[in-house]
Amino acid sequence: AMGGDVTATSELGKGSTFRIEIPVKEGKEYVKDDVREVLRLETGQPRCSILVAEDDDDSRLFLVQMLDNIGFEVFEVSDGREAITAFTNKHPQLILIDYSMPEMKGDEAIRQIRKSPGGTSVKIILITANASDEMRQIALASGSDDLMAKPFRYGELFEKIRMLSGIRYVYADTPLLGREAAESDSASALTQNMMESLPSELRRQIRTAAISCRHDQLLELVQDVAEISPEIGEKLRGMVMKFDYSTLI
Repeated sequence: AMGGDVTATSELGKGSTFRIEIPVKEGKEYVKDDVREVLRLETGQPRCSILVAEDDDDSRLFLVQMLDNIGFEVFEVSDGREAITAFTNKHPQLILIDYSMPEMKGDEAIRQIRKSPGGTSVKIILITANASDEMRQIALASGSDDLMAKPFRYGELFEKIRMLSGIRYVYADTPLLGREAAESDSASALTQNMMESLPSELRRQIRTAAISCRHDQLLELVQDVAEISPEIGEKLRGMVMKFDYSTLI
């Protein structure tokens, strides 16, 4: 399929050699641009509401809290049929909807929303773990305005929302990549110098919750940490609210 070839040679008692050849060419060096961190919405703008339709509790919580922290008005549902009802009742300006959901998939929900009163003007982003060309065709055919592949950085999502809605943000002065590096160094120092002062069982529970991406449980554990050390609790809360589970682990 890639224009290559697969061959094999074998000698009894000695073994086999399998050879795979594919045509390749040297690529260009990829340098990622610094992404500005979105702090909040600019004041003085019209109301902007977003409907999040996602059946996975952790993924939905991640999106809802992320958007709410910036200043969007956010509604949430866990199924395609609920998304249709919520759109009819709430009339959001933008919809983030997952493709794979029970009862009704995201693409079918989009089709029905587009047929509803006001459904032609709402902006819709279909979210999927499969970013294949076939999925892009499905998204286009359903009537979605854009497609986002999981996992994604929140800066990427905010930019798509800005392009579709025309919303304006207030950005941090320091590029996001620079801030992430500084925060990572700070988190590393926290892990080495402070975390061992916590009870081993509490550390184990935090690690387990982070591995499982249990946001609510992590927030409860942070409260336990804060009772022991308000300073460590505050630093850990910052990591949890940024969903920086990998650094936390």
